[in-house]
Amino acid sequence: MRKIAIAALLLTLASALRTKAQDTHLLGTARTVLIKSDVVYHKDRKFNSAPIPYSYIYQAGLLRLFHQVGSNPDIIIKFHKDVFVIEYETISITVYNAEDNSVLYSEERQLVDEENDVNRLVDHFLSKVRAERDVAASADAKARRSRVEKAEIESGYVWNERDSDALNNAKQDLELYSSSTSLVKSLIEANRKNPNECHVYLTQALEEESADVVLEEKIQKGQYVLTLKSRDSKDVLHEVRVPENLAKRAVVSMERWINSTQWE
Repeated sequence: MRKIAIAALLLTLASALRTKAQDTHLLGTARTVLIKSDVVYHKDRKFNSAPIPYSYIYQAGLLRLFHQVGSNPDIIIKFHKDVFVIEYETISITVYNAEDNSVLYSEERQLVDEENDVNRLVDHFLSKVRAERDVAASADAKARRSRVEKAEIESGYVWNERDSDALNNAKQDLELYSSSTSLVKSLIEANRKNPNECHVYLTQALEEESADVVLEEKIQKGQYVLTLKSRDSKDVLHEVRVPENLAKRAVVSMERWINSTQWE
């Protein structure tokens, strides 16, 4: 019996080491999940032998960070309850890579109060997910900064320390296209040096097809009109109209609106 117990312990330790060695970067990018719940119990046991209720899992907040699907998920999460041996009941969560079923994360604890135990397991897992998402976001931001800086330099824009600081502080990128190069240059200059409450980093799209937004300018009945449209939907996002001799005021107004808008 002792040899069996030692073997089981070694198997558990080996499993834990394998889990620890897993590449957990997928936890930082996964958005869809397939949830499973099962139980192991002795056939003669007459109580506490049902799987963990899905209601406990949902109430614990798992779906605050994930979208549940019935097939083709990014990850699979299994909640397992083992009540085969009385007084040695356990409850666990194991997260699998849906591509190859490798273990990305796992935790097991003694089963005391089922609802509380599920809450704790989910809370610990979500803390790990948030940490991995922060790592992924940092890596994406670094790649984005490198990509934007390279594109601007290649387009002929004179890159300086001010631009580098603005890019490092940016939380949102917005690619703007206009047939007027001088208009885009004026907006970018203002974007880099003026207060920017939403941390928008404005860049020039060399082609309309690659832009997020398109800016049109025209003279209409003695008025200078700037119209900002969504490149995809063609919806008008913002429009400024001023007397023709106050065109600079329209540019300033448009720049302020862009910098004060949350872009998705």
